[in-house]
Amino acid sequence: MPVNGYKVIDFDGHIFLTESDLAPYFALAYYGRPVEIVGISGLFARGDTWHWRVTARNTFEAPEGKNAPAEDPDVHGWIDYLDHSGVDATVLYPSRLFHLSTVHDVDFAVAIAQAYNNFLFDSFTRHDPRIFGAALLPLQNGKVAAAELRRAVKELGFVTGIMMVASMPKPLGDESFYPLYEEAQKLGVTLAVHSGSDPGLGFDRYFRHMAEVHSLNHGFCLMIHATSALFSGIFDDFPRLQMAFLEGGSNWLVYLMERIDPQYERKKKKTHRTLKLGPPSEYIKSGRLFWHAEIDKPSLPYTLSRARNDVFFYASDFPHATRDDVIEELKEFIERDDLDNATKRSILGGAAERVYHFEKTVGARKQAAS
Repeated sequence: MPVNGYKVIDFDGHIFLTESDLAPYFALAYYGRPVEIVGISGLFARGDTWHWRVTARNTFEAPEGKNAPAEDPDVHGWIDYLDHSGVDATVLYPSRLFHLSTVHDVDFAVAIAQAYNNFLFDSFTRHDPRIFGAALLPLQNGKVAAAELRRAVKELGFVTGIMMVASMPKPLGDESFYPLYEEAQKLGVTLAVHSGSDPGLGFDRYFRHMAEVHSLNHGFCLMIHATSALFSGIFDDFPRLQMAFLEGGSNWLVYLMERIDPQYERKKKKTHRTLKLGPPSEYIKSGRLFWHAEIDKPSLPYTLSRARNDVFFYASDFPHATRDDVIEELKEFIERDDLDNATKRSILGGAAERVYHFEKTVGARKQAAS
């Protein structure tokens, strides 16, 4: 149901889940056979001490100043949302499991990732052709991450692999991820760099209010890992590698571009390599990197003008955002007079189609569902 003639693809929708949701899938992945687990804890590694979630069976209006319980739609709720919001398709990401990379036991981490991906397929993506899956990857090393990406794409029909960089102990440019980058190239899959709450950034120490934390944490997390990726040379070593940076907006991108280029020019003789395209910002303009456009931001046209306007995408963050929020935000964006229609179409759906290549997954999704 296009909004005023615009096709809308939600780059980043979310699902909530509990450890009990994953228990049967985890048992099969970890032990290799069905095991009835009556109690389970520790699947969701903790991040900072700020982020928590309340869900309620019956919605209610929270007192002023208190977080309201989130809507927690199952697949039927997602189908209803797609039927009535104007969003034509969505790609689902987890709202927990941001800190899987902190798990030291590699086999345990792999089993958690497999359990989540199988749960996502069984509970959501197999039921509606408008709902697609983003594969959770165990980033303990590049080999196991590559293997799970290949399984999720080939067997489950997922359209991307998630690099959950919150609390990740290594930067994107680390050579341990090279097997993953090589596999992503072979599969033609864009990797999704997803930020989150990262206690290593100091927000637990310095801030006293959630508003302070939310003002900075996601964007700073993305800036750190984008800087590593841009300086490391991975886009030279893997010339078909693509990445999308999400859950942190992109109005920080101009600041980053104006910092990294002078530093590169001043110190490139001392760095480990010279980049083929020149200053790092040239890779931002290359069409291989994609960025989250917060469509309500006044600075968006300027950000697009400094990079390129066909690599920015819309993401609702539903159900963190309410249905009414999504509908109103889309309406206001379409009515903006500082962006042309072609740019709006690219942000709302065109960039997502270039990233996710939905048509490639049709065969795998049908085979898995059967």
